[in-house]
Amino acid sequence: MRKFLSFMVVMVFAVTFANAQFSVLLVDDDQNTPEGAPIVTALTNWGGTFDVDTTSVTGIPDYAELSAYNMVIWYTGNDGLGIRLWDVADTTGIGAGAAKFNAGLTEYVANGGILWLDGLDFIYDLYGGAPDDFAAGDFMFDQLGITQYLAQSHQDDGTYSDGVEQYDKASANTITTVDPVSWVYSTLYNADGLAIAADATALYQMGPAAYDLAGQITAFYRNNIIVSGLRLGKIDPQTDLDQLISEMITAAEAGTFEASLINEVSKSNIKIYPNPAVQSAVINLSEINNASELSIFDITGRKVFSQAINGKNQVTINTSDYASGLYNVIIASGNETYTTKLSVVK
Repeated sequence: MRKFLSFMVVMVFAVTFANAQFSVLLVDDDQNTPEGAPIVTALTNWGGTFDVDTTSVTGIPDYAELSAYNMVIWYTGNDGLGIRLWDVADTTGIGAGAAKFNAGLTEYVANGGILWLDGLDFIYDLYGGAPDDFAAGDFMFDQLGITQYLAQSHQDDGTYSDGVEQYDKASANTITTVDPVSWVYSTLYNADGLAIAADATALYQMGPAAYDLAGQITAFYRNNIIVSGLRLGKIDPQTDLDQLISEMITAAEAGTFEASLINEVSKSNIKIYPNPAVQSAVINLSEINNASELSIFDITGRKVFSQAINGKNQVTINTSDYASGLYNVIIASGNETYTTKLSVVK
């Protein structure tokens, strides 16, 4: 199967990092013919601080390395097979809910790091083709904001069967100015057409208008996560890639995609046990005066629990249906808010 595919790009934007200057790490996870050089050129032309890490040489970067950067661009090249992005070595056809980010990347995202995931064919290789539906509890929905994998160009584009000719800028896109996006190839094989959650915003879609899959979304953002099918390493001309990367980083620096997180007043005033939790957790609030509401959010910013507590000293949370990962626990008390982390393991 030809592998001229679209990339899924994910950005997760940090609230605070130690870096005084905005910095970027390019993780080149392309296990086939390397094509990250144009991205390096674009980052050089951007003019900011960046480094490059190649997984085939240095292995999978851990959280300690990733957390030194405001943004990580994780580039998987022209295939979804054999990449180090996931927590398992071979994800071929493993299906819904089975794949998740590797440990370092999971922690990086959970702690607010900016992740730009740019990779070809990873949905196709995970699920064995379209269509697929995703809902709460599925990685694609919970982490990325994808509700449906609708189609793959070349496989599902009917009379064309030669791939998508271009990506057109969506009307809701106020972030980038490159329109349309095109590549060194006349068409892009196996681009993923997606449906997205109601609280997501489309950035790019398949085109032109006459194309069988025209209008299917290939790039979007949801809260602090951006997913796109841009295939950065093959965008042509280079000036378009330069402009696109510069505009996205500028938007990240400006907080355009930043999740609406509440300032942390104190961790010590909230006691959680056990933590990590499996089936349940007890949240002790005895050191917080006039606590009025308890809320829990997953790493995508989705509220998974809310309860009026009106001065209660403790609340027991049933975590049996929670997916593994980190959750933000937020307590409202008068004009102050208190927040800490709850870890759930299965």
